[in-house]
Amino acid sequence: MDIAIEALAAQAALDPEIPGDTPTLVSFLVNALYLFGGQSIAAHGAPAGVTAELTRLGHRVAGAFPDVGGLDRIFLAGALGFEADPAERLRALRRALRPGGLLCFHLLDRDRAWERTGTRSIQAGGAPVNAKVDFDPDNGRLIARVAGERGRIKAPAASAQTWNLGEVKALLRTAGLELERAYGDWDGGGPGKPSGLLIVVAAKPLGGARRRKGRYSSSVSTSSSSASTSSGSSAAIRSSTLSTRFRGEKGLARNPAKASPTSSTTPSVAP
Repeated sequence: MDIAIEALAAQAALDPEIPGDTPTLVSFLVNALYLFGGQSIAAHGAPAGVTAELTRLGHRVAGAFPDVGGLDRIFLAGALGFEADPAERLRALRRALRPGGLLCFHLLDRDRAWERTGTRSIQAGGAPVNAKVDFDPDNGRLIARVAGERGRIKAPAASAQTWNLGEVKALLRTAGLELERAYGDWDGGGPGKPSGLLIVVAAKPLGGARRRKGRYSSSVSTSSSSASTSSGSSAAIRSSTLSTRFRGEKGLARNPAKASPTSSTTPSVAP
């Protein structure tokens, strides 16, 4: 097998896939990113069905990242942790956001990294390829190597950085971002799920000051109703009910269903 295909297979063994069905991912984004009323969003690497549905719901889906501050929301479909300098990548994304804008990305949870180790079968070049995944606790990296005949480990290898939630907060601070909330799966559950994912929503601060707590509280209810007004869309219908399952866990996966435009009570955000 071609060495380039083997290298891609090794990386695929580590890269957690986003949901393959459009309704699940769109309804997650509507709730997690508080999508309401025609915002400007870049969905980098998202399936065509997702960008088409976001457009149909009235949002302006950007085809490229602006140099400075043109976006309300950004979603990265590929996992963070394969690049040499993840903090620099986050800084570039922060520059593309308007003040108060939100960024959603996912990465591998260091606290659940052991569950991703072992042998995985990956489709590459039209054939199954076995990759052996190990975890190095000293540097927090998962490493995948393609296994050849009789289980012999071959080069090249792929590796991905993992983070726990405290390390994510430090990484965001380095990039000039703030943690808004974190999830453990695409259904809106809290961190620590068997999926081994950390799905992070980060905010670009408003000017030099921290955002006022509850800034987005009134827009949350609007996001569900905005999505559900389009009849016949399973993504829209599901988005209005998904928010009720988002967990409030120590300021991480907040429950936007508790927010109301007429209520004076607003949910807190992660410190």
